[in-house]
Amino acid sequence: MDEKKLVTRPSSWLDDWYVIEYENGWDISDASVEGPRDHITAIAQAVIDGRAESFKRCAVDTTSDGGFVFWSPRNSMGRGDHIPKDVAVAWAKSTLDYFASNPRG
Repeated sequence: MDEKKLVTRPSSWLDDWYVIEYENGWDISDASVEGPRDHITAIAQAVIDGRAESFKRCAVDTTSDGGFVFWSPRNSMGRGDHIPKDVAVAWAKSTLDYFASNPRG
């Protein structure tokens, strides 16, 4: 799979709700990987720490090669695309920086 950039976008339908997706708007799983700010922040920190984290609508796990998979435990039929470590870490840092500089969203 091509290394595509991941982004966190504010939801267009809920306040304090965010979606993790490819920069082109495609889902990184077979369902939207989404959640409130504190869940997305925890997922990003888990990527930085190189560990798994899971909530109702967003989860991340490590792969044997150091990469990550993201999915929605509530809605996905399986785990999402394999995301290389450098792509996932870049997303995590960008997301944490965004939330740090935008305390209210």
